[in-house]
Amino acid sequence: MESDTSAEEPPRSSEKTTLRRMLIDRRNRIDEADRATRSISMCGRLSAYLLERLGELGPLEGCHAPSVALYAAMGSEPSLDRFAFEAMERGWRCFFPVMVKDAPEPSGSPRIRMEFVRLMAEPYRNRSLPFLTSPAKSIARDQLVRLGLQSAEAKDLDAVVVPLVGFDQKNNRLGYGGGNYDRLLAETRPNAVVVGFAFVEQRCSSLPVEPHDIPLPRIITG
Repeated sequence: MESDTSAEEPPRSSEKTTLRRMLIDRRNRIDEADRATRSISMCGRLSAYLLERLGELGPLEGCHAPSVALYAAMGSEPSLDRFAFEAMERGWRCFFPVMVKDAPEPSGSPRIRMEFVRLMAEPYRNRSLPFLTSPAKSIARDQLVRLGLQSAEAKDLDAVVVPLVGFDQKNNRLGYGGGNYDRLLAETRPNAVVVGFAFVEQRCSSLPVEPHDIPLPRIITG
């Protein structure tokens, strides 16, 4: 029997919720050692792809090193560690998402939005920041300010590596339901390189698509 919550969801939302559960369970069942080996191989292909695509853009604005949005793997997501460390060694500026909670308005709840902050190799390797060990949890704005991390706007990003729950043959993406990456991708520059990163087990024949959903130009799989 369906719960009251499921019964109240719009049909398409309910379908996405069911798909999320199925695809996350499928991803969770990948052996941990296999996930690690495949992640390393995928990182190699991601590196080659971004080197090629970013090179096609020619000199970047202000001749700066590329600014790349990555993510810290959550649960059974494929790991970007190998790519992240190599990118940092090249001098690329690597930014990671953090859910930031602003102080509430007098008559409202706190606003929470995804922002990107730059990390160097050591804090990333040590997972010494709370949003690296628990990416879905929010931190207060004043706590982020105290950390003194450089942030980036969507328009500052030369490339975005997108995590996902599932994808289909048309590269439609199923996320976690918060709409954070939908908003980010809508604000990135037209020439920014956008690529998804997922295991083949996360592919399905088709996904329910809504007007705000943005297909990904490319998905690296393994």
